This record gives sequence, C-alpha cells and structure tokens, in this order.
Amino acid sequence: MSRSYVVAIDGGTTNTRARVLADGNKVLASSSVAVGARSTSALPGGCDNLKQGTADAICSALRQAGIEASEVAQVVASGMITCEAGLLEVPHIPAPAGISDLTAAAKAKLIPEVWPEPIIFIPGVKCVPQRQEEPAPVLASGSALPRFSFEDLSISDMMRGEESESFGILELTGTQGPLLLALPGSHSKYILIDRERRIVASTSTLAGELAGAVASGTLLSRSLESGIALDDFRQPDALAGFEAAMQQGLTRALFMVRLLDRIAGAPLATRRSFLWGAIGAMDVMALLGNRAIRPYLTEQKHDFRMLIGGSLPLRQLFGFLMHNWFGRNGEIGIEVLSSDVADQASAVGAALIAKPLIAAFPRG
Repeated sequence: MSRSYVVAIDGGTTNTRARVLADGNKVLASSSVAVGARSTSALPGGCDNLKQGTADAICSALRQAGIEASEVAQVVASGMITCEAGLLEVPHIPAPAGISDLTAAAKAKLIPEVWPEPIIFIPGVKCVPQRQEEPAPVLASGSALPRFSFEDLSISDMMRGEESESFGILELTGTQGPLLLALPGSHSKYILIDRERRIVASTSTLAGELAGAVASGTLLSRSLESGIALDDFRQPDALAGFEAAMQQGLTRALFMVRLLDRIAGAPLATRRSFLWGAIGAMDVMALLGNRAIRPYLTEQKHDFRMLIGGSLPLRQLFGFLMHNWFGRNGEIGIEVLSSDVADQASAVGAALIAKPLIAAFPRG
C-alpha cells in the first residue's frame, strides 16, 4: 500500500489542529481539539491531555479523509507543541532562516500515545541582534549581565508555527521576496521575507488579546457587549478608530468607544470596528518602529509587497487598514490572501519543511 499522505499538526496555546495532506499541498481533511500547550500547566495530567488530544485530532482527520494510518508517510508538528510546554521542546533557530535551515534543525521523537512512528517537530525562529548569540558576561555573583537595550528589544522577536505558515504561503502563492507577511490574530505577526525566501525579521503584537481583554475586563465591556467579533465590519468606522489612535493615542481612542456608545448612540458594529481600527493603528506603529522592517515600508517601496493572511474577518480588516496607510499611492502592493491559501498554509509549509526528512525514518 502506498504511503503518500502527510498529517500536519498545528499546535496552538489552546487548540491543536490536524490536517491530512495529499501531494504535499492539498488539504483533504482537518480536525481540531480544544487542548493546547497551555493545558500542560493549567490542567492536572496536562501532558497526557495534550497527547490524547493530539491523537484524537489525527484519528478524526484521517477518518474524515477516508485514509488508513498505514497510508500515512509522516506526521509533522509545528507551533506551540514544540515549546517547553508542548510534546517536545525544539529550540528556536536564529534568523535569517530558510526552509533548509528549519529542516536541518527539526527533531524527531517517538510518542506512542500519539502516533506509532517518530513525529517530526519543526523549530520556531527567533530574531535577535547578532551579538545576542554570544555568551553574556557573567558577574561575580554568577548571574549573567543583561545585554539588551531598548534598541535590541525593538527588533527582537520569536515565533512558533508562523514559520511554517510563512513558507506555506510562499509555496501556495509562488511569490518571492522581498515582502512582508501580515498575520493578524491573538498575537499578530509581521514577517519579513528576503529575496532568498528567508525569514530575516519579524515583529509581534498582542492585538487580538488586547481587544479581548478590553472587551472583557474594562469599563468598555458594556459598550462592546463583552465581545470583539466583527460580524458587520464597517470600513469608515475602523478608519476613524485608526486615525483617532494615530492622532490622540491608544488610550484616548479606547475611551472614545464609550463615547460612541453613551453620547453618540452608535451601533455595536461601529463601536467594535472603531476599536479594531485603533488597535490596528498600533500595529502600524510597531512596523514603523522596527528598524529592520521600516526601510522597506518607507524607502524601498517600489519593489515590495505585503500579503495579508490570518483568519476572517481580521484578514479583510487589516488588509483595508494596511492599504489605507501603506498602499494608497500604489508603491507597495497590498494583497489579501484567499481563504484557501490562508487556511492551508500552515500545513503545506510544515510538510514542505519535513519533506527531505521523510525518507530518513524506518517504517514498520
């Protein structure tokens, strides 16, 4: 029987998803379970829960696809499942990092509770100043002297899972760098890809988590009805929130959400769109504050593109905001990815990274 299918595990903080792929880039089925890296510390028997949840996700996805376990060539995992709270910690590798670098640093481990053969775990990528890779000076007390300055922190970043998503996007769209991948979400990621298709820089924000915290834990809870869903996304209102944050700061823009409710009587869709626009403005500020990314957005615009991924409707919202700020004069091409590309990218990228390793493991 031919073993031609790959199962890609995308392990998040709170959820784990398994996707079955054929031909390396065609997702046949997907299954998700509500268990992730956070479960290993938050719940009794957390690691066992993660193992069982991952196994359940694999079995469910295979069942949906009508595929037998004996037809699977490899299971590959990326994301938070490779952190210290996951199934196998794989150290980040430093940028610049291409597909071959990730392949070389991947690790394999047999976890029989999850899968009867070794699983390939893909590392994340970290972006740090070059000197941070050198040993830090040690004080007489035995503690290391911190090297980081604010400038160092401003260009430092790390990711787990987005590296696979990035290379999946490049594969599915057939694009070359230089370009910026924008992946809005709970932790928004902006990833700079160079001409050699390497991750060379990135910056992250707490955009989605901040929106959720504001809606659930502040005075704005009533004005936002304890939610941040954009079922009725309104561009003019998002742009108003964006401009308010740019001109008067985020904290003032957030209070304006209450004013929209209590004084202006604006509908819920307007208030939520305004909130997201204000938070999006801070992501733009983060991009402009990163000295590795900023030149591409301000000086080298003629040969630069931005691809917007992530989930709907944030993908459309951030595409609109980024086009309004960076793409109005046409110098930077802004493209919102299709749902097919955005949804499959992580699995396709993981399979691509693992492909050279599949033949290296003995099969039963």
